[in-house]
Amino acid sequence: MDAAPPTTPVTAPVVWLAPSRGAADRHALDEWALARGVRIVTPAEGRAPELAVDLAIGDRVEDELERARDALSAHDAESTEQALARAGALLRTHPELPSAAWLMAEVHRLWSSRWHRLEPKDPARGDAAWRRGAALDGGRVAGVGEIAASDEPPAKARIVVVGAGDDATVLLDGAPLSERPAGEHVLTVTVGGTLRYAAWLSVADGAELRVRVTAAPACSTGDLESARLEGTLVRATGVACPSWLAVAPLGGALGIAMCEAGTCGPLAEWRIGAPAVPPATATEEPTSHRWPGWATGALFVTGILVTTGVSLAAAGAFDKSRTETRFVNGGLKISGF
Repeated sequence: MDAAPPTTPVTAPVVWLAPSRGAADRHALDEWALARGVRIVTPAEGRAPELAVDLAIGDRVEDELERARDALSAHDAESTEQALARAGALLRTHPELPSAAWLMAEVHRLWSSRWHRLEPKDPARGDAAWRRGAALDGGRVAGVGEIAASDEPPAKARIVVVGAGDDATVLLDGAPLSERPAGEHVLTVTVGGTLRYAAWLSVADGAELRVRVTAAPACSTGDLESARLEGTLVRATGVACPSWLAVAPLGGALGIAMCEAGTCGPLAEWRIGAPAVPPATATEEPTSHRWPGWATGALFVTGILVTTGVSLAAAGAFDKSRTETRFVNGGLKISGF
């Protein structure tokens, strides 16, 4: 019969949900892994992209908008267009700004005023710019010198985000993700207070746009960092690692939970230095090679019998009775000895 092939140990990254107490904890974890054929590894370094936010960019956009308003009041079409072009370029380069959607909506409204008020005029382009602004921030009442576009049933578009995780905050134009009017929108994804994704998106009428957010590599430090201990339960929302261990010191033992992606089993206690086989209880008879008590008694009785037998044998108690014929003077006489 062929020998069975050796079993490949399961590789499992370990996440300590509370600080290790040192060598004793690590030794206990090694014992646990050895008993179960698990090969423990350290999670690889790796994180999802992190975007920095420079609020000073927003101030620069505000300055360009103010220049555009001044040029518009002065009927300077060229200066108005140049200021609006600079403001728009800054916003498109920095979609991560918290106010990006609101600022871009104002850029569109100023373009609307430019096409309605300055030569060469183009009311159709002005109305289209006004509606683009409304699609971004929901619209507002026209101010002094502004001409609001006539209301039209907004064309609907849908944006679906893939890979963000259940604990991510996804905002479309600064508001919760939902179906919006077709056109240009800004999407941001924040995970654990860190901005992971930001982009401008253009969606056609009736279309569905699917956006995939780059996450941390599976089983990396970034993938496993969301794991936490809530009472005696392990929460791991958004974790992609297919097989990993959650470990936390519990009194004089270790709590070890086996996890698959975002689902973890209960924390099972593993005693530090615990034997693989539990000790015998006090009611159990230990197995040993000691001389049994009944054998001593049997030998004692046997000794008495042997001693008595020797004495009797010496006295001739075990000799057979003999009958023999003896001839004596005076006739035949039979006697026994």
